[in-house]
Amino acid sequence: MKTLKFLFVLSLAFLITSSTPFNQNESKISDETQECINCHSVIHPKIVSSWEKSRHSKINPADAIKKSELERRVSFSSLKEEFKNVVVGCYECHSLNTDKHKDSFEHNGYKINVIVSPNDCAVCHPVEAEQYSKNLMSFAHTNLVENKIYQDLMKSVNNPHSFEKNKLEMKGNNKLTEFESCLYCHGTRVEVKGVETHETQFGDL
Repeated sequence: MKTLKFLFVLSLAFLITSSTPFNQNESKISDETQECINCHSVIHPKIVSSWEKSRHSKINPADAIKKSELERRVSFSSLKEEFKNVVVGCYECHSLNTDKHKDSFEHNGYKINVIVSPNDCAVCHPVEAEQYSKNLMSFAHTNLVENKIYQDLMKSVNNPHSFEKNKLEMKGNNKLTEFESCLYCHGTRVEVKGVETHETQFGDL
């Protein structure tokens, strides 16, 4: 009988604790980012899901800067008030420095950048962005595509080979293969050639 009572109390305690949120001070999502999520969770659910699992979705900059130096992941000395107490969501990154972006466009009443650049990251991570700018990896794309020796190496790996007339022939390159291999890490150059409007189930976009 005592065992049954103990199990009942234990089960009751489990139900109470499991129904209570562990994080009572859950960080707030900005209205702008929530608007992004409302649509993109339908159109791009994996992108939203990936963000939801990231550190950016779980802490706001005001709390992040209070952490001990070794634990801290931000290095800003000042930040716009509107960004301090909300998590780092879609809008907080894709709306920065639009005057410096050739890829910015009007999107549902907002000015949005397709790409988030290191200069955008520098809003919260100025020290890290400065360190990265001096790192070899920040020139990874240029070092690969503008170096003839590396280009030959890339072709030898990616380009189709055939043996014809007693000679090994190398066929032309396939851009998609390059994007999925070397350039997957070395990066690709994004160029803006214009803007098109498409009719979608969400209206003209």
